[in-house]
Amino acid sequence: MMEVIPINTNENTASKADLWADRIHTFRESGLSRKDWCQKNGIPQSTLSY
Repeated sequence: MMEVIPINTNENTASKADLWADRIHTFRESGLSRKDWCQKNGIPQSTLSY
């Protein structure tokens, strides 16, 4: 029987928040436009805007 690991744990949520805080900081410090930064990092602009 497979072990089921919950996707939305507090640890996972904190990790996502940390990841996105770092990404946003990197974007702001880059001096690139939203479009250019997203293309360079393979992230849809709509995801960054969210």
